Amino acid sequence: MKKFAVIFPGVGYTKDRPLLYYAAKSAVKRGYEPLWMDFSGLEWSKEKLKDPDFLSWALDTCLEKTRDRLGDINDPEGPEFLFISKSIGTVVAAAYAEEINAEVRHIMFSPLILIKDYVREGSALLFYGDRDPFVDHNAIEKIAEEKRLEMHRIEGGNHSLETGDIERDIENLKSMIRTAEGRNGAYSHLLSDPASDAERIIKDSLYDHLTGLPSMTAFFGLADAGCRTIIKKGRHPYFLFLDLNGMEFFNHRNGFSKGDSLLRSFAHLLTRYFGDDNCCRFGEDHFAVFTDEQAIDEILHELFTQWQSSPDTNSLPVRVGVYHFQGDEADISSAYDCAMLACDSLKNTAVSAIGYYNENLQAEADKKHYVVSNLDKAIERGWLKVWYQPVVRAVNGRVCGEEALSRWIDPVRGTLMPSEFIP
Repeated sequence: MKKFAVIFPGVGYTKDRPLLYYAAKSAVKRGYEPLWMDFSGLEWSKEKLKDPDFLSWALDTCLEKTRDRLGDINDPEGPEFLFISKSIGTVVAAAYAEEINAEVRHIMFSPLILIKDYVREGSALLFYGDRDPFVDHNAIEKIAEEKRLEMHRIEGGNHSLETGDIERDIENLKSMIRTAEGRNGAYSHLLSDPASDAERIIKDSLYDHLTGLPSMTAFFGLADAGCRTIIKKGRHPYFLFLDLNGMEFFNHRNGFSKGDSLLRSFAHLLTRYFGDDNCCRFGEDHFAVFTDEQAIDEILHELFTQWQSSPDTNSLPVRVGVYHFQGDEADISSAYDCAMLACDSLKNTAVSAIGYYNENLQAEADKKHYVVSNLDKAIERGWLKVWYQPVVRAVNGRVCGEEALSRWIDPVRGTLMPSEFIP
């Protein structure tokens, strides 16, 4: 019998966010094949979760996507399903399970009250936050009682089941994953490994094995909660993307063992300046930091000095891209992209340097993306033109030849010069 763990995301809560990521990882450890549903592109927002017409439309749309994704699963013995869902995804998961008349077990995070029309008795494990503005807590508790569903309340939890306290959120995350694994509930027939395995999964998932810094997924959760807290205090956080320039050559010259030691030294230096939970290694020689330090330029130059004075660095330069949050929202994914873009603008720099994100960098990135995406179309439709420039002999003023120049005459962006589309 085939075993599938199907992950149903929520509004803005994608598969790489902590709850879904770790729950799915835990299921994979127990032999389930993960299937990720994609409900992107529906132009929804959390506020629309209170709109009945929107919910009805969203349910129909997401159900159609689910049928397309899961309809081809063929197992003569009948597949075993575990549905892991969040927010609107909880309704879609329950509705689809009822539609195919299958005995499905559910793990539901921040369920909506619409599940009452679909979820079967005793089939679900629920987690909800008592400060979730999009859920009627009394109604959810009543549904759980009537349907005999195992329910766990996260005190102070919002719709993402986060409290704003980083340490508390990590402990809550551990507790939820342990519960989903069957340590505290009736789901041992689903996720039945020993309780100690939960600690191992959490540890492996939360921390980078080389540096001990938070893993990328864990860091995104920490940064999201941390930046929101900073903004609530009336300050604007910074997001940094750091790249050790020349790491590949360093490894080639000194060996990977010394390269790993170098990365650990740099990670340790970062934590000295920004703290253990504010830093992350994104892989290879890339790091990220979020901070509310306002004298960021001064701090980074001091960090450069400390780094270059270390006997183990061989003067390996550091490039830093900086994104400064503005406004009242903290979009960590966008901040990461912007900081990385600012760092990439320093790629021709051979010394430690700082690059700040600005709209011109984004415009250039958008143009490059447009060129790469439309080059084949430009060739097919004849947008690339040859312009001839005469070559005039200075001695007699007569034309003695011509130079062929390329121009991209684009219907959207106008005339593009060769420097914009020829590497």
